Amino acid sequence: MSFAAVLILAVSLSMDALGIGISYGLRGIRVSWKARVVICAMSMMVTGAAVGLGSVLLEVIPLPAAKLLGCGMLLILGLVIIVQGFRKRKEENSFSCDFDRSKAIETAEALYLGAALSVDSFGAGVSSAVSGMNSILVPILAGLMQMLFLWGGGFLGKRLKLIQLKNPGVFVYLSGGLLVVLAVLRWFS
Repeated sequence: MSFAAVLILAVSLSMDALGIGISYGLRGIRVSWKARVVICAMSMMVTGAAVGLGSVLLEVIPLPAAKLLGCGMLLILGLVIIVQGFRKRKEENSFSCDFDRSKAIETAEALYLGAALSVDSFGAGVSSAVSGMNSILVPILAGLMQMLFLWGGGFLGKRLKLIQLKNPGVFVYLSGGLLVVLAVLRWFS
């Protein structure tokens, strides 16, 4: 397992946070520091649990079969994310956890956003562990990247407000594409 593979996985799992951050920045919705910490912690817990489950599966599945299963799952997850991106192009623009319409995502609203951003992390975490990436770095980097990308996306969205980015869904396609690349790299490593 290489650090580069773990980093690619963490970046892939965080691309949706970047897209949502940009969308929030464009709409002037601020994500508080506490909310970003909650999202980061949720991502770490979900991804950590998934990697743990994948490690348990690795104990009962022969290594060649586990590698095939893990790479296949990453490939399928990446393709599903790409297909969903085509189906839901406008959903990212309408997705908001700002339930009280305060133009700020606070801690309670961050629980919902964190759960939404962690959905893909579970499948990818199990898949990565089964394919041989069962490192503690996976959940740590995934959580930190979620925090960084959400903040960076908000910052970038504020700057792009004048331009009004036409297709913020591109981050969904990039996320799925990175998982497909990761599956191919893991297969040949």
